[in-house]
Amino acid sequence: VNRKTITCPSAPADKTYNGSSQASGITCPTGSSAGGTTSGTNAGSYTETCSANSGYKFASACSVTWKINKKSVAVTWGSTTSWVYDGNNHIPTGSVTTGISAETMALSIVTAKKDVGSYTATASCSSVTGGQAKCDNYTLTSTTKGFEITKATGSVSLNETSGTLTYGTNKTVTITKTGDGSLSCSSSDTSVATCSISGTTLTITPVANTADGKTATITVTLSAGSNYNGATATYAATVNRKTITCPSAPADKTY
Repeated sequence: VNRKTITCPSAPADKTYNGSSQASGITCPTGSSAGGTTSGTNAGSYTETCSANSGYKFASACSVTWKINKKSVAVTWGSTTSWVYDGNNHIPTGSVTTGISAETMALSIVTAKKDVGSYTATASCSSVTGGQAKCDNYTLTSTTKGFEITKATGSVSLNETSGTLTYGTNKTVTITKTGDGSLSCSSSDTSVATCSISGTTLTITPVANTADGKTATITVTLSAGSNYNGATATYAATVNRKTITCPSAPADKTY
């Protein structure tokens, strides 16, 4: 008398994590007993065995692998993805709804940026509270979001914007700026006045002329920098000749 040969069952369809215990779905044939892992809760691969009873046999050891796949959940990104440079770090916000009762996922979103540029935020599971409390039970989708920091408005101003200058005497004007660019100046007519900048001081130098009331516009330019747009300010210079005194008659002389 020979034992009856029985067939090892095929692997069942994969399951998806739902927060509850799920049976393998494997039915060991008549004449055998189930063993190994017959149910599971967390995502992963499990193995159930079927052992032949007396009078039965399998052609080879009967071991069936079955799976609980991770639950796929999408990141919902906040609507704000653009900021004007203000010296602070910025990054989009994101959240996830697990769809599993009592399980709440916290996200880690990197990397915040403060300087002007285009960037990509990336979200990942930081932790899960409640239920099985495992990030490994989930797969995140929509994990990246583009965002940008744009240049702030630069500004430049002068403590005076016009004046009358006399040849031979320079004029100094104080510059106030907001921005990370460099300062430069130019004259609309260098035959009337020239200019130079040291730090935040503008110096206007009158040029010798043959008439009074000559005018020139001095333009101070703040160039665009890494985080600020450029800006300009002007000074209207009127240049007069310097008045000098005719000397008195000298004492008489004798032949």
